[in-house]
This record gives sequence, C-alpha cells and structure tokens, in this order.
Amino acid sequence: MARPGKLITRDDADARRASLGVRACAHSLAIDQGIIDTISQRQRLTDEEVHDVRVDLKRLRAMRQLIFFETRYERFKEADEKLKDAGKLLANRRDQAVLVTTLKKLAKRTDSEARAQNVLAILEQVKKENTKSQQQDETLHKRLKTLVLADDRNWQDLHAKLAQTDTLLAGLTRTHSYARSLGQRVMCNDTISLVHRWRKWCKYLYYQVEFVSYLHSGNADDVRKDLKRLGSVLGLRHDIANLQLVLDRLERAHAVVNKYGKQVQAMAQAWDSELKKEGEMLFNRVFKQSSVTFSQHILNPAA
Repeated sequence: MARPGKLITRDDADARRASLGVRACAHSLAIDQGIIDTISQRQRLTDEEVHDVRVDLKRLRAMRQLIFFETRYERFKEADEKLKDAGKLLANRRDQAVLVTTLKKLAKRTDSEARAQNVLAILEQVKKENTKSQQQDETLHKRLKTLVLADDRNWQDLHAKLAQTDTLLAGLTRTHSYARSLGQRVMCNDTISLVHRWRKWCKYLYYQVEFVSYLHSGNADDVRKDLKRLGSVLGLRHDIANLQLVLDRLERAHAVVNKYGKQVQAMAQAWDSELKKEGEMLFNRVFKQSSVTFSQHILNPAA
C-alpha cells in the first residue's frame, strides 16, 4: 500500500518545485498503483489487506474532496461515485472481519469470566455465519481493478490543471467546516446515521491533514493525533451499532444468541456510552478553531 513518505517519484528538487495540486495528484496516483498491485497479486485478500485497500480508497476520496474547487462538480461526482462503488465491493468482507474483532474486544473488556464466555459463545456463532457467506474474489477483483484504473486515468487527466494549484485552502476549509457542522449536530442528536456521516468526514479531514503534514512536517502533529483517535472512536461506535443489528437479526434463529444476546447488547451499549463521552471531548479539541484558521495553520508551516 502507498503511504505518505513514498508518494512523489520525481527527484527532490522537482518535487519541491511542484505545485501542491501536482503533489496531491502524485499522492493519489501512488495510492491507486498500490491498490492495483495488491489485488493483482492475490486470488483472495486477507482481512488485513481488505482493511488496507478500504483505507486507501478513503484516502483517495479525501483527496478528491481536497481538490473539490479545482474540479468541475460533474467530474468530481463521477470520480467519487466510482471510488464509493469500489469500497462497497469489499464492505461485506470488512463487516465480517470487524464483527469478529468487536466481539473479541468486548470479551476482553469484562472482568467477569462468565460474561466473557457468553460473548465468546456468540462469537463462535458469528464465525459460522461468516463461513457460510464467504465468496470467491476473482470477479470482485476484476471489478475493483476496473474502478481503480478509471480513478488513475482521471488523476492523470487532471495533472495539467493541478499544476497551477498553489493552495488547497478552500478544499481543506470545506472539509473541516462540514465535519465540524456534523459534529455539532451529533452533540445535539446522537443517531447512528449522523455518527456514521461524521465519522466519514472526520476521516476525510484526517487523510487531508496527513497528506499536508507530510509536506510540512511538525505543523499538524497534535491535531493529527486527535483526529486519528476521533476516527477510531467513531469507528468503534459504528462497529458496535453493527454488532447490535447483527445480534437482533440472529437472536430468533440461533439459541445461543437468544440466550446471551441481551446481556452482550447491554455490555456493548455501556462501551458505546464511554466512547460517546470521549468523542465529545475530542470534538471540543479538534474543532475549537474556525475552519479558515484551522486550514491556514495546517497549510502554512511558518504561521
């Protein structure tokens, strides 16, 4: 997988002369190539590789948001939809793996051996369900590769236009502003759908800050750490919500889930309440500045 620090393939002098838009383009092309290399070398992705590909697809969507004002809306929407479709191809595999991980974490959180065993009993049932629904990846890989190659071609076509882009302040400000507004709404109305949308935009903001901080090291370390943790907190809340839905679905069909499901759901709800409080604390830290002030600080290392 392509990661910040391995993104610009030109020599250092050329890289320093390149516009910020060209660097964003090089970053995204490297990510596209990393995804293509991974899926070309595997008949079936491991759970870790599924996670890495999905993360890189989110990075690409974040970069699309960053150059939003340098792109015609129709072109942005078409490219973003292709990346969204690519992520959906791996969603089932990701959900299966995360469900198992969430139950394991939940079992470790309790100091009651009996409760831990009840969680693990449900975990075994979930693993059986996952085995039944596993699918071959050959067709999936072809579709995924087609979508990522289309993204690669799109970035190459944008290269000349982005050569004139010396600042991405408007794009970063837009992402921060939208993430901030979603966070404010979640503080007032904590629903699953709103938390999920907030998480998505916090991820976009994190990946944009990650890219910029690679260019201007040290100017965004604190906010990057807080954003990363906020994304993890919101991700865990999303995983807990999915766990609750799966337990509801399996409760009537499986005796072991019917027996222990309510107890496990109560444990998950208590965990979610803790995460909600941490998310509120992180919101107050990350979004204390105005969106313009935040973006100027991140993009201007001397400020």
